[in-house]
Amino acid sequence: MELYSDNGIVKKAVQRTNRNLFLACFFSFLVVFGVLFAGSNYWLTLVAGSKMLEHDELLGIQSMDFLPTMVTVQSEESFDTGYEQYVEQDNGSRTTEHYYIVMLIGDDKFLLVEAPPEPEKLEYTGALITIPSDVRRDIINALIDEYPDLDGLFLPVMITTRDHTTGGWIALVILGVIFIAGVIGMLRLIARQTDINQHPIYKSLSRYGDPQNVIKQIEGEMALGSDKVGKLQVTPKWAITSSTTTFDAVYLRDAVWMYQMITQHRTNGIPTGKSFKVLVYDKHGHLMEIPTKKNTVDEMLQAIYQRAPWVITGFNDELQNMWKNDAGRMQMIAEVESRQQR
Repeated sequence: MELYSDNGIVKKAVQRTNRNLFLACFFSFLVVFGVLFAGSNYWLTLVAGSKMLEHDELLGIQSMDFLPTMVTVQSEESFDTGYEQYVEQDNGSRTTEHYYIVMLIGDDKFLLVEAPPEPEKLEYTGALITIPSDVRRDIINALIDEYPDLDGLFLPVMITTRDHTTGGWIALVILGVIFIAGVIGMLRLIARQTDINQHPIYKSLSRYGDPQNVIKQIEGEMALGSDKVGKLQVTPKWAITSSTTTFDAVYLRDAVWMYQMITQHRTNGIPTGKSFKVLVYDKHGHLMEIPTKKNTVDEMLQAIYQRAPWVITGFNDELQNMWKNDAGRMQMIAEVESRQQR
């Protein structure tokens, strides 16, 4: 009687990883199109150039989206408010970075412009933004305190000539990369659905032979029961680890070397904790990593060793150097095969 289940641990892992890939691709498209839609005016004016904004249209704007719109505004009159933004050097000298200009909009409204240090003009091009609270407090309210008749005459938006394009182009590149990654992911998913042997789990298991037969062996043994330690499951012939995002298996007859790896985590140079893994290498050069906790490391190593007592255990520089070169690795494999014959 064949105990192999077509809905076993491997198939579930394949379905789960395919679903995760689809969700990742879907989320990447959602981010790209969501950002483009939410800031559509900005992206259009960034690519096509600033939009000439008429006074009637400007007077109807109460606030801006989270991204500005690149605009050009003309006026018959503009005035220097007398306020400026500057940087003071240690020697007492000052460098003006921006002047604050007001443009007459319509008959009696004013548009604040954060302009470069140059004589006021009748046309400005820049990013149209909602007036920041600090600008309203330090400039507009100060002007109203000095000239009370200005109260209620300032538009709720302003133009800033600060650079709002470089960051936009960088963001477009990032969005493009995210979109391309999503497309590549979808193409990979389609390839997996068309040919299951293209799935990374199948490709990984193919080092032991035909993936379908290997999976039948794994599922058959899992149906008979396994020893479970944390994320590790051990059958008489297989060591298997499976999580929400990963699946891996090592044929114990091919296992060569295993040890624990401890990683010390630091934040600003201060130790913040340690993480633990059990690493298992097979003779094909494949590495299986099993995250675990400190109190289950020894139990996990012992569970594998009981089924594969020929495995070389422990870590030192000599073993690491041997594994890194072909001759040393073949020597370790030969030693394991010799142990299996005893």
